[in-house]
This record gives sequence, structure tokens and C-alpha cells, in this order.
Amino acid sequence: MRDVMMDETLAAARRASRSAETLHDYEAARQLAYAGVGQLEGFYTLRPSNPDGLYLLTKAWVGVGQAFALDDYEQAVERDDELDAEYHRLRARAAFQRAKFYGLKLLELRASGFEQAATKQAPLRAWLKENFTDPEAAEELLWLGVAWLSEVGADTENSETISRLWIGVELVDHVTRLDEKVEYGLAHAILGGFHARTVMGELEEAKAHFERALALSGGRYLPIQLTQATRYYCIRHDKQNYEKVLRGILAAHDPLPAARLANAVAKRKARRYLTNRVWQEECGFRL
Repeated sequence: MRDVMMDETLAAARRASRSAETLHDYEAARQLAYAGVGQLEGFYTLRPSNPDGLYLLTKAWVGVGQAFALDDYEQAVERDDELDAEYHRLRARAAFQRAKFYGLKLLELRASGFEQAATKQAPLRAWLKENFTDPEAAEELLWLGVAWLSEVGADTENSETISRLWIGVELVDHVTRLDEKVEYGLAHAILGGFHARTVMGELEEAKAHFERALALSGGRYLPIQLTQATRYYCIRHDKQNYEKVLRGILAAHDPLPAARLANAVAKRKARRYLTNRVWQEECGFRL
């Protein structure tokens, strides 16, 4: 009976989770996020094999890492506080690792053989195509992929972590085969950032992914434009379009109420990247 009640509770929590994404207040969202993830951790203790709980924990820890821990890190970098920056970087890395842990638990519930397949690109791609054919799986794979790639971004000095980056890319790539519209086309933006930043010879492919993401989102999901500015125009050393895109983010007035929080975070970062030279050094820009 307890398990049945927990399953019903977590199913309801998954249905209701989108409501938090309509928040406009960044500080209120921070408090709610940490309270929510604490509650989900408790639910996991009671019902560790529930797929809704595992999904929510994966997505929640990605959100905590991206929106809050990394924000704290960036503020410390701007203060030139190396000790504090390292502390918050490690917090972000731990959040992404925890998200990945739960995402892999969920993956194991859906299909067996991931570890055996994830040794080379071709076997993993074949495994994903064989075991994940339902478009409804796209959202779960997306957040595991985001967790995987975010961990790499927060752990760039770890060669072992970097050597497995391609796994996250394959997960996100499969999302575009299942349902490219999930999360407003975010998978395409992620792939665009990967091809622009990691594979320098594939800027045209990166451009195509960003164009598709913008078409799917209608330009209303601002994290896509933020990624385009920082992962594409930065790499191209295109200051004019970099600034144009960031200013466009700041000028957007509540373009997508269903994703108000994600857009608020994008605005917060756009203002930071537009005004502080520390974030533009790798782009080769001068303020």
C-alpha cells in the first residue's frame, strides 16, 4: 500500500512539476528548488525504483546545478575569488553527478545493456535506436544527456570525464530522432554548441542545429539564444552578433510564460556575459 501511495504521489508530482517553471522570481525559485529536491530525495529513499521520481531527481539536480550553483560560481569568478569559485564549481559538479546517477538509474529501468553498449559510438547508437523508439522517452534521455555534458563542463581538468563526453552527445542526438520538439528544441541547441565548440570544423552543422532550435522554439525559449551567443558567435569571434543576440534576450518581454524561469535565468546570464570582460576573453572581444 505504501508503494502504491508513493507511486501516485510521484506521478502527481511529475504532472505538477511544470508549474515551477512559470516562476519569474529567481530568488524564490532558488529556495523552492532546494526544498523540492530535498523532498524528492526523501521520496527516493522510500521508493527508489519509481521512474517518475528518478526523472524528477535527474531534472531537478540539473536545474540546481545550472541555474544556481553555476551562478554562484560565476559571481565568484567576477569577484576574482578563486577559493569561492572552486567551492561553487565543485557544488555544480556534484549536482550534475547526482543528476547523472539518477538518470542512469532510470535508464536501467527502461533497458538493460547500457554499460556494454557505451564503449564505442556505433554500439551505443544502435542500442539507443533499438531500445528507445517511443517519443515519450525523449525527455528522460534529454535530461540525462544534459547532466552528462554539464558534468564535463564543470570538470574540464578530468581527462576521464572528458573522454566520455561523446556519450552525452549520443544521448542528446537520439533525442532529436525521437522528438526534436521536446523542451522547445533544446537538444538541437546543445548539439549546435557541441559542434561549434568541440569540433572546430563543423561550424556549418552547428549553425544548422541552432537554426532548427530557433525554428522549433519560435525564438521564445531564450536559453537557445544564450547558447547560440556563447557557443557559436563566441567561437566565430563575431562580436556584433554576439552582442545583438544577448541584447535581444534582455529586450524580450515574457515571451514564453510556460518557461518563465528558464528565460529569467537566460536574461540573468545574458546581462552578465554582455557587461563583464571575463566572459568574453575566450571570444577574443574587447570591451
